[in-house]
Amino acid sequence: EIPSLRYDVVHRLKAANPDLDIVINGGITSLDQAAKQLEHVDGVMLGREAYYNPYLLAHVDRAFYDPAANVPPRAAIIDRLLPYLQQETAAGTPLAAMTRHIIGLYHGLPGARRWRRTLSEQVHAPGTGIEIVEQALRFVEEDKNRTQSTSALAA
Repeated sequence: EIPSLRYDVVHRLKAANPDLDIVINGGITSLDQAAKQLEHVDGVMLGREAYYNPYLLAHVDRAFYDPAANVPPRAAIIDRLLPYLQQETAAGTPLAAMTRHIIGLYHGLPGARRWRRTLSEQVHAPGTGIEIVEQALRFVEEDKNRTQSTSALAA
């Protein structure tokens, strides 16, 4: 059973102990919520939300450090990740151990279901390599293009 979140207690703890580094965790699902918490504490942990919606992390630099920071598109993140996946699978790391952390990358977008399904169902097959990630990325792009075409026709 998950206890109720008691941010007020954490805020009072920080106020009573300003020299302590206090980092809050639990139930924070947006960078706006994180910013509000940073008015009271020294740091914020994004737990489940970072796991289920990892693209949220691509916006951290812009939100908290540099308003002009680049927010890379999801496909660019995958392109940069592929060499690492290749290196690690060659070293014996199971692909599924790495792709489980990017399953939520397309959360809420057209193609997200195909992305998740491809990565969660097909990465366990013996001999599966990073081509399955590339295939999942193609599926997302196809669904995105199909959605844009349908939207243009409706307009």
